[in-house]
Amino acid sequence: MLPPVKPKIVCLTVNRACNLGCRWCYSKDACLTKPDEMDLPLACAIADLIIDSGAKQLAIFGGEPTIWPHLSDFNSYINNRVSSTIVTNGLRFLSDEFLDTYKKTV
Repeated sequence: MLPPVKPKIVCLTVNRACNLGCRWCYSKDACLTKPDEMDLPLACAIADLIIDSGAKQLAIFGGEPTIWPHLSDFNSYINNRVSSTIVTNGLRFLSDEFLDTYKKTV
């Protein structure tokens, strides 16, 4: 019998929309006008599974996760339960308002 798997890091793709259109991006065909995004209850349920699996870190992916409307609520939900990383183009962090709001939830 194999020992149980305990992942070190798990990636969660929360949306496919993006605020850029980089031609080399794996998500280059995504756009803001037709977003394909995960709802918050599903993201939280998946986060619970990830945390229960013993994962040490949760990486939040997109498209562009900073334009996912549930990012702040999701960060608050997982805060102090698992370490998180966000994979982003960083464009929204140029806004002091967005940056301040984000910092309050991590």
